[in-house]
Amino acid sequence: SLPFGAPPPPPAAPVDVAEMPDIPDYPDDHPLVFPLIGLFEATPPTPNESLVIYCSRLSGLGRQQLIRQIIPLQQMGMVQMFDFKFADVKIVLLAAGFGGPPV
Repeated sequence: SLPFGAPPPPPAAPVDVAEMPDIPDYPDDHPLVFPLIGLFEATPPTPNESLVIYCSRLSGLGRQQLIRQIIPLQQMGMVQMFDFKFADVKIVLLAAGFGGPPV
């Protein structure tokens, strides 16, 4: 129970940050990131391809799984669904666990 005089809990935000995956911010030479750069350069996104479809094509992960990763990230302004960059792909695939568990 709350002690007397305690402020009420804040209203729930649309994105529950507590449920967000811990996004590792690895440098590009990290062993989990370096292969992603090679994949990205060897398989660039096609024009008008969404981040979901591209990440699915690149990683083989299911689109539904990726959508569950991407929507909260997009709402937080961390990734762009279209006109995305390698940084967006890196965040999504690391959050989705692609490339093995975080070290």
